[in-house]
Amino acid sequence: MELPAQVVSTGVPFLIAPAAKIDSLKRVEMDRPALQRLLDRVGVHAVFLFALEGFSPQADTFARFLDPWGTSEDSFTGSASGCMGSYVFHYGLKPGPRLLMEQGHLLGRPGHGTLEIEGTPKCITAVRVGGAAVKVLEGVLFLDDAKVEEETV
Repeated sequence: MELPAQVVSTGVPFLIAPAAKIDSLKRVEMDRPALQRLLDRVGVHAVFLFALEGFSPQADTFARFLDPWGTSEDSFTGSASGCMGSYVFHYGLKPGPRLLMEQGHLLGRPGHGTLEIEGTPKCITAVRVGGAAVKVLEGVLFLDDAKVEEETV
């Protein structure tokens, strides 16, 4: 079954691109300028590549999130996972309504999540992504009060 790369949104749009096997995803290297041109053409900021298998046998999917303007790769992306799950459910690639997802293993930061989809493949009504998280960064933003007032008036 030939599947298209497709822009999918559950609030934030991403280019969702299926791969035949997880081994294909292991070989992907980002060409930032080329990916920026492609994403500009389709009107999104990142691509979410996925395969219908995982590193663990119980996983339904493994994915990679590539953003040519930001970090080189994200270890787990909930918003894009929801779009990918909707794609998988819409095309009947997995029966759902619950999927176990993996991402980040190739970065040495394995992530696991659960996706639940409500509705039918033709009319998805809700998408929920869950999983454990680990704080890796914390910061404080200091703003000049005069500039904040100036911009909000």
